[in-house]
Amino acid sequence: MFRSRSITAAATVLLAMSLTQCSDNPLAPEIVVAPLEVDVTAATAAAFVGETFTFATAGGVLGTQFAGQSLDVAFTSTSAATFTVGGQSFSAAVSYGSCIFDFNPALPDGTTQIVVATCDFTVNATGAATGTTGTGTSTLTLGTSTSAPVTATISVAGDGTVSVTTSTGNTVVVGTASTGSATGGT
Repeated sequence: MFRSRSITAAATVLLAMSLTQCSDNPLAPEIVVAPLEVDVTAATAAAFVGETFTFATAGGVLGTQFAGQSLDVAFTSTSAATFTVGGQSFSAAVSYGSCIFDFNPALPDGTTQIVVATCDFTVNATGAATGTTGTGTSTLTLGTSTSAPVTATISVAGDGTVSVTTSTGNTVVVGTASTGSATGGT
């Protein structure tokens, strides 16, 4: 009788484990299936205040005057950023719709404003289970140039809502990621 109960209990545990592997099982964990791309806005920039995004070349962002030199961009607040290239730093007021950077004083060639139509943060938590917090990366895309990734703590709520906490301690909800079955099972 004891042996029969042990076998029945073991079979029940295995059945329960196999059920959680099925994608149509509501108990199966969901995972983030693709990086989350969000527009840079005052709200999303708040997550990255104090972080430095490094671009291999400034030419794609600031034009040919700085081609071949690396560029660091740091949001100093949700309405200001510092661009550092060739040992020189330039402050800019930031407004949104597109990313609009107003430089004061002007860049060396006299440019006072740069409008960047494509201005996105990409938060990569691909593979993270919903309801978890872990380390992920984020990049900044300005025009056709994408920065090297910065490391951030990324939390994914049960509904796929993604929050970013950067090394500066800022935590901001940035959007909702696409999620799917963790197992890809049937």
